[in-house]
Amino acid sequence: MMRRNLKQAMENYDDDDVERCFNWFRSFMSPSEWLERRAKIENYIEHAIMVGYGIDKAEAPTLSVSFNEDKIGWYMYLMDTCMNAASCYEPVAGARLFSIFKRLGECFTELSAIKGVNKKVRRLIKNDPTEADAVLFELLVALVWVRNGYTVSFIPELKHTRQPDIKAIKDGKEWFIECKRLSKSPDYSAREKAKWLKMLSYIRNLLMERDMVLDVTIHKELEKLPDTFLFDQLFEKLKLVTTPGWVVTNSLLSCQVWFVDYQAVNKHLEDFSVRSPSPQLNKLIAGKLDDNKGFSSGTMAQVFRLGPGIGNNIFTDQVGKAFGAFWSCDAPKATDKKARDIKQHLEKALSQLPMDEHSVVHVGIETYDGLDVEVERFKKINHTVNGMEIKNQNLTWIYVHFFQSYAPPDQSWVFDESLVRFNNTLLNVPEPLKHTSLIIPFDKTEENNMHWFKPQPL
Repeated sequence: MMRRNLKQAMENYDDDDVERCFNWFRSFMSPSEWLERRAKIENYIEHAIMVGYGIDKAEAPTLSVSFNEDKIGWYMYLMDTCMNAASCYEPVAGARLFSIFKRLGECFTELSAIKGVNKKVRRLIKNDPTEADAVLFELLVALVWVRNGYTVSFIPELKHTRQPDIKAIKDGKEWFIECKRLSKSPDYSAREKAKWLKMLSYIRNLLMERDMVLDVTIHKELEKLPDTFLFDQLFEKLKLVTTPGWVVTNSLLSCQVWFVDYQAVNKHLEDFSVRSPSPQLNKLIAGKLDDNKGFSSGTMAQVFRLGPGIGNNIFTDQVGKAFGAFWSCDAPKATDKKARDIKQHLEKALSQLPMDEHSVVHVGIETYDGLDVEVERFKKINHTVNGMEIKNQNLTWIYVHFFQSYAPPDQSWVFDESLVRFNNTLLNVPEPLKHTSLIIPFDKTEENNMHWFKPQPL
């Protein structure tokens, strides 16, 4: 777990390694191209925020602040604002990138010496900027093999030919490496969140009127429930609540309620600038944070812009009314669908690896769907790997890397990385890597002691 404490709320991030990586990526585009991409991102963010405040109109009631059309441009924008315009920085999204940019910048000399790396970064910046996560993962994997003493090169991509991503050589032995990076969240999670927001819309006015904070666990798949589910289950009961406590516990949902402490909220706002929205504002409204659950909120507040320009630089000055709602779904079918296996990724990797050479697969997964989902996913991965038919394939080792980032109110970022490794006992090939963590220091990686069991950095 890595942390950097905040000394001042709007202090620009100052790190030579992060800046080195950012400047390297930016060198693959002209100054005018970067300014154009940056402006497009900033204008989108401004529109998304104005939609959230009801000033601009859009088909969706809310828009994500993340700019998925140009992911690498978005990632670079996050680092740029963090280093040079902190008042416009988006902390939750940026927490995913800090340690990656830092690792690449810190090891820039080794990274830049890898054969084919400039072509790989050019592809990242120019060819398909939506593939940022996959290409960044490949860079990190190549780098960890260099840091273990190998001579590493990226294998040129050929049309209509399946082949691995990386070749590594040490003591005359060749290794072929394939990288597979799962997307941050499954489509099911996105649909589940959209359904939750639709359900919440039927009771949000009541919650705001009564200054309520809910903690809701739904025991059925949200997609199978009507949009009016929360209204039907909670509306009449919430109208009668006067003290904190449980509202309902039945086979469909469990819900407890408490109330926004405006005195504590506004006392904090007298002394500190709090971005809207942000984890800090969420914590003020709810009195706590819980990264194992989703959180939705609304405020009627005085806001102001901090710093010049547009974008994510709106801060809360005083809160008049607010509500919040933690939510999760513990239905077994929902947990199963969110706990994505790596079977398809491994099968595809096997088709890309040579038959007569020692080969390794690295898989990267982010762990944002809570403890129950990660426990179930871990079971699936073990079952899949142990049941694979790889007798005729020289796949010797599989490394599965798990990542999670946080943006707690009193720290700019926290990053966790855990690892599980599998070896092909039929081949009995010694492990090629002594050090295996991609992002955090080698001695900080959790191996077979997964980070989702640890207390959250709140």
